[in-house]
Amino acid sequence: MHLVIQSAFYWYNCHLYGFDLPGNNRLQACDITSGQWEGDQEDQVDSKKLLITDVLNEKQKYLHYEYDFGDGWRHTIQLEKSQDGVIEKPKLIKAQNFAPVEDCGGIWRWYENLERLKNYPAKPTADDKELLEWMAELIPDLDEENPKDFDPTKVNFQELAENIELYQESENIL
Repeated sequence: MHLVIQSAFYWYNCHLYGFDLPGNNRLQACDITSGQWEGDQEDQVDSKKLLITDVLNEKQKYLHYEYDFGDGWRHTIQLEKSQDGVIEKPKLIKAQNFAPVEDCGGIWRWYENLERLKNYPAKPTADDKELLEWMAELIPDLDEENPKDFDPTKVNFQELAENIELYQESENIL
């Protein structure tokens, strides 16, 4: 599930993440770069060892996921339906807006950066140029010659759905 979300946002899986379960239990996954856990390891379970069906079912339809504790990206995962306790692989149902880029500083900084692109000056400062260069590396549709033309509401649904499908774990693990 973690990798599916990563692929949906075009993120790079380079920060700590966790799943919050009912009863305020946090399933904490290991940081892939350092192998370090955040917080008290005694109350944590390696999410890579749990099946989605261990957590989501007809009684418990929601799960919360947080990625990059500094930027604080929180997501709610909802079980739409299952048949006889079997959960199909996650799939994209709808998408809205271009996903915030990795390490952008959280939702408020993301909106600030979008506003800066929308109002990109004719005579940009060094900071403006640096922002544009950085965001152009992460956003394929961002034209550095015409940054004002970037439409953050545009989503390539088909590409996104295919990207998610590519990164699914066959074992249906969290």
